[in-house]
Amino acid sequence: MSQFTQRLALLTAVSLAVAAHALVKAQQPAQSPPAARQSTPRESEQEVIRVESNEVLLDIVVRDRRGKPVRDMRADEIEVFEDGVKQKVTAFRFAEGDAPDNTSTSGGTPPATGKEAPGKLNPLRHINLVTLVFDNLNIEARQLAGQAAKSFLNNELRANDMVAVFTVGNRLHVLQQFTADRKLLREAVERATTGSNTQFLSRSDQIRQELDTFSKQSEQAESLSAGAGSNQGAGAAGIGQATVEAKTAEITLNALNFSETLQREQQGRSSLYALLALVKDQGRLQGRKTLVYFS
Repeated sequence: MSQFTQRLALLTAVSLAVAAHALVKAQQPAQSPPAARQSTPRESEQEVIRVESNEVLLDIVVRDRRGKPVRDMRADEIEVFEDGVKQKVTAFRFAEGDAPDNTSTSGGTPPATGKEAPGKLNPLRHINLVTLVFDNLNIEARQLAGQAAKSFLNNELRANDMVAVFTVGNRLHVLQQFTADRKLLREAVERATTGSNTQFLSRSDQIRQELDTFSKQSEQAESLSAGAGSNQGAGAAGIGQATVEAKTAEITLNALNFSETLQREQQGRSSLYALLALVKDQGRLQGRKTLVYFS
């Protein structure tokens, strides 16, 4: 075979091989591009950070011999015990609330007329409930208790403070439901320190009837608003204040009912049971609670 014939046969063989390879590639199904790596179920889940705390926040008030707040206390000067076991104080700081909501500068001087009516509650802060309770006092003790209570109302009442006035004897009497109105509170303190048991009973029964009516109306309004949608907008603050008023009315009514139940079971220790009744239901409303007992 000549050299030309050999070269032609070689080119033909190469061409056939290339054609066969192309035919085989054409007959194979097209392969999809490699899929992206799928994340494992653990990777696809959203990470959640869980934090546990065994710390308890305590508010303390420290005053000197003159009754002035001590502002330079240190953590090593504070000891906290729980069930007789000393606890470690992990953090300590000075916190001061809002300034007293008044314009008077001398003790016992009523503020300006514009400050008599209660202001709007701040929905971003907790409500502070202050309960003034007057026990059976002699004439001198009544005068001192009245002066102390009026001084508090004139000079120490702060934003979001709500005060109620009660007397206790054979039973618990409410002379003023929780309010921030200084005028109403001073009148109630005056009645508590100068009035008679007959006057207490009449006024207490009147307030109780008013609270009972208000509580029923609040329940009806709440049931109606539950199906009215979420159209709150600018009225959110008003709804918050109405809720607070309904809750404080419920607290007072429950305290009166609970006090009467306990006193029917045991007539003795009426003052103790009355105080227990006042404290029992206040835990349902968030915020600080203070009970001042004049005895």
